[in-house]
Amino acid sequence: MRKFVLLIILITLQVFIRSGYCQNMAGRDEIKEKVDSLYIISNGVSEKYRDQAQPAESTLVAMGEEAVPYLMDKLTTQDAREKWTLIRILGKIGKPAVAPLIGRLESPNKDEAEISVRILGDIKDTSAVRPLIGLLTKDNYNLRSNVCESLGKIGDKSAFEDLSARMQDSIEAVRKSASVALGRIKDDRAIPYLVKGLSDSHYSVRMTSANSLVELGEPSVKPMFLLLTSSPGEPLYLAIEVLGRLKSKSAVIPLINQLKDEDWATRAFTVEALKEIGDPRGIRAIAELKKRETHPFVLSKIDKAK
Repeated sequence: MRKFVLLIILITLQVFIRSGYCQNMAGRDEIKEKVDSLYIISNGVSEKYRDQAQPAESTLVAMGEEAVPYLMDKLTTQDAREKWTLIRILGKIGKPAVAPLIGRLESPNKDEAEISVRILGDIKDTSAVRPLIGLLTKDNYNLRSNVCESLGKIGDKSAFEDLSARMQDSIEAVRKSASVALGRIKDDRAIPYLVKGLSDSHYSVRMTSANSLVELGEPSVKPMFLLLTSSPGEPLYLAIEVLGRLKSKSAVIPLINQLKDEDWATRAFTVEALKEIGDPRGIRAIAELKKRETHPFVLSKIDKAK
């Protein structure tokens, strides 16, 4: 019986050898060793290898799909330098890394999940959109924020409904990332959500909402007109700033009317906006304002507008 078992083992080994199994295993080990070595060098931690870091990184990128499985094993790192190295390398490898990265999105290891989200955003492959959207209700707010950012980078409009819902997130960082993403996907349906974002309780959300309204361009102009008459304080100031940055000629007359406002800050923001638009009507209105203006801050803005 023992001899029979040994015979079966020998026959099995011969089959593996003839089929190339052992050679394949050896080849995989060789690739893994190469990837591991290049990865260590590419992180540039050791002064000895500092000059070799970039060439090592470029070699890993050139290996492409061949290197992906072994780089995946490193996604659990908590080292910031290593994370950035992985983000760069896998982001440049691109398409071959998409499916493996999607497979790590539900990882119980938060570092692995978060870095996978970030890399998918850099690759910008639309096949990642639905899997990423599935993470927007997770308890981990850093993950939700990173997902919003990556969906914005991918720029697929199919993510609009889910991104707009995150403008109501309880965490400021998530709302901020959602507002940035809504500007990047270039969907005019985002405008009401971004207008509401101008009144957010957190400064960063208000500013990113304003930036995204500028990103959306001319369709944002008319909603800003409504804010000129209905929203005192910072939402009004931001609306004036947005109109200035959009450089819309249709905004000149409504802005000139703001120069009559009793609030000195409103007048100051309006002077800046009219200067940025550069329309002669606005420039003349600023000159007329100088004749009657008494507030030093507004006067300083007028002087800078020349």
